[in-house]
Amino acid sequence: MAVFPNELLLRIFAHLHRLDLRHVALANRTFSRIARTLLFSHFAVSRYVTVTCPKTHEHDPVSASQLLQLTRCLDFWTSEEIAPVVRSCEISESPQISESPQLWFNIQVAVPHAQLLVIFFDHIARFAGLRRLNLSNVQLTGLAVSTLVHLPMLSELTLESCEVAKGDSMPSVSNVLRLCHFSYTSSERLEEWLPMLEPSCLHVLHTGAAPHISAAIPVFPNVHDLRVRIHEKPTPADIAFLRKLPSVTKLKMGLEWTSSRPSRLLPADVLPVLTDFIGSIRALPLVLARDKLKRIEMEDESSLEDFVIELQRVPAPLTNLIHFTANFGSFCTATALAAIFKLLPRLEDVAITFADYESYSVDPWPADVLSKLASIHGISPHLRRLSLVWKAMDDVTLDYDGSPCDFPAVCASLVAQCPDLEVLRFDGRDFIFSWHTQADHRDETVVMVTDFEDVNGVRFGWRVLRQLPRLVYEDEDA
Repeated sequence: MAVFPNELLLRIFAHLHRLDLRHVALANRTFSRIARTLLFSHFAVSRYVTVTCPKTHEHDPVSASQLLQLTRCLDFWTSEEIAPVVRSCEISESPQISESPQLWFNIQVAVPHAQLLVIFFDHIARFAGLRRLNLSNVQLTGLAVSTLVHLPMLSELTLESCEVAKGDSMPSVSNVLRLCHFSYTSSERLEEWLPMLEPSCLHVLHTGAAPHISAAIPVFPNVHDLRVRIHEKPTPADIAFLRKLPSVTKLKMGLEWTSSRPSRLLPADVLPVLTDFIGSIRALPLVLARDKLKRIEMEDESSLEDFVIELQRVPAPLTNLIHFTANFGSFCTATALAAIFKLLPRLEDVAITFADYESYSVDPWPADVLSKLASIHGISPHLRRLSLVWKAMDDVTLDYDGSPCDFPAVCASLVAQCPDLEVLRFDGRDFIFSWHTQADHRDETVVMVTDFEDVNGVRFGWRVLRQLPRLVYEDEDA
């Protein structure tokens, strides 16, 4: 055994099923110690404690046997042998189904929520090596928050719908939680959590709302990933909060709904190095003209025409944007698609899904749009990936016999226009056309249809594909 370092054994054991790990742990002390780090690295309280009791019983006193069973469970996990290897923990109000091989037991105890938290936070301080803690739908107390300070290795804290009980004060400490990742989706008291975080350590901040800005909130110079919700017309408090985060490169923004249009731009000194934006079309005007912005992802399903209108509002072509991902709640027209390529002339990666689940017809048909794709002017020669996907109601049927598309010709034309092209994917419900360049400089074209007879309907065949320069067709039956 001396020839196998523990690090190598740990990598080998990581591929074993939990039942195999249990057998391995019985082999000898060395195997038992190594297997234990995998078997007990994650502790999910919701798997062991059923805290969703009927309304009529949720305040009933807990029986002595229930408390004893819960205490024994926690005593086991917080014992001197197990507690040091626990790296992540989650506790929620309702049981969560998990197939993680790291969970060994499945003990369920019906305990009212408040008493569960008291017992849990009495024990959690023993997890000296805990790095990730996820609390969901629990009500905290000031004392419970104070216990988090005594977890020296904690680097990721997620609080989902967790609020400090009304009338209970937060601990008066500052810069004590050395977190790299802090996620807080509750709607209140974020401004009381932020002063507790060490500014130099935090890199990821996800929150459901901007806080009431105060002088106690420090500047976080290293946060690069921000998820926040602000007003459609950013308030002075919104602006002041965003100024506390000067290094954000990735932003996922939600808006509080109002009837007025959002302001055209955020001030230049707000989010000055932003490169990636995820959000709705209504939020897009706030950041669209940033000269460092490279990637946008539309999170909602607005219409393609609305997106084009927002692009047209920008005075100059957006030559900095190279990645574009969107899900539009309307079908595509060749005119709108051409407008996108014209207004975003440096696109390298395009992935668009068109979906209209209210219409009983697809207009225009995907084949109509794709047949005009090769004639669209302004497609960036730097384009590397183009993915266009159509979705519709299940009972919408498409007939391509009356509107054929010469896929090989479209493909060959795009390859000629875009020397850097690596991936093409066209999914029109009844067909999938996929082409990509492999690392060994051999191109591959894959064509799939729902019915083999549809091949003639879209006017391409295996011989035509094989005759295209630099293209090789491969199918499963060949």
